[in-house]
Amino acid sequence: MAHTEPMPQIVLASDETSAAAVEYLSLEQVRTVRRLLVRRCGFLMILAAIGGARVHGLTLVARCGSIVLVAMPPIVAWIIEIRLARRLARRFVHCRKS
Repeated sequence: MAHTEPMPQIVLASDETSAAAVEYLSLEQVRTVRRLLVRRCGFLMILAAIGGARVHGLTLVARCGSIVLVAMPPIVAWIIEIRLARRLARRFVHCRKS
């Protein structure tokens, strides 16, 4: 079941409302993608850790590097999610002041 956070009750003009709705929907889409990436890449990280431990010819850098490379997509999605959430929060703060 999808989880959505309630938007604050603010009276906005129609163009501001549509822009805020677009940003909110993009934020929800990024959250969904991040959750899916965490599950899939988490599984791949476990496989990379097990595979790195079983292959004795790999250096420590190669073992850890594969795990870090698999961890990067969820981290990037998390950073994008934070940026979108802050942008949406700034929009609401700006609308409250005006």
